[in-house]
Amino acid sequence: MHMDRVDALLMALGFLGAIGQGLSIPVTLLATIEIMNNIGGASTLAADVFTHNINKNAVFVCYVACGQWAACFLGGFFSLI
Repeated sequence: MHMDRVDALLMALGFLGAIGQGLSIPVTLLATIEIMNNIGGASTLAADVFTHNINKNAVFVCYVACGQWAACFLGGFFSLI
């Protein structure tokens, strides 16, 4: 009743941040599963292929961490306003 458009926008951003926080744990788990699969299958892979797969997954984990930071910031900052 007393909400204007700015309040609605801030609440929507906080809601999107909360969704991102909730999705970050399963995505991190998927990245960890991929890393463990690469380590477990290392005996059948060449060293170059293994290193490439681990580096690819490490970059993916860094991207997930950056996305998680942004989602946590959105969820926390806009819920305080």
